[in-house]
Amino acid sequence: MENQDILTRFEDVTFDGYKDVAVLTGVGYGGVNYFYDYYIFNVQTERLEKSDVLVGVSNPELNTEKNSLFLHIEVDHNGIPKYSNFQERDIVMLEQKLN
Repeated sequence: MENQDILTRFEDVTFDGYKDVAVLTGVGYGGVNYFYDYYIFNVQTERLEKSDVLVGVSNPELNTEKNSLFLHIEVDHNGIPKYSNFQERDIVMLEQKLN
């Protein structure tokens, strides 16, 4: 990944056909974890709006074939990472509940 790709990521995480933006907010654990806040494109207002759900996301991986966003969310007491897999409907439902 190039430096520009690390600072900002332009990808459609809500799978609505519009690019959303992830902005790097921090680097941790010796430079292996990158933390992002997401700004979701609102089709009605034609503006990016900061997500209340996708904040401080660590090392996100977008899977466009399955319309899902794979997130590293925490490490358990044994040091084993736990992951969350947000499908398209989950992200939309979470956004609707919080707005």
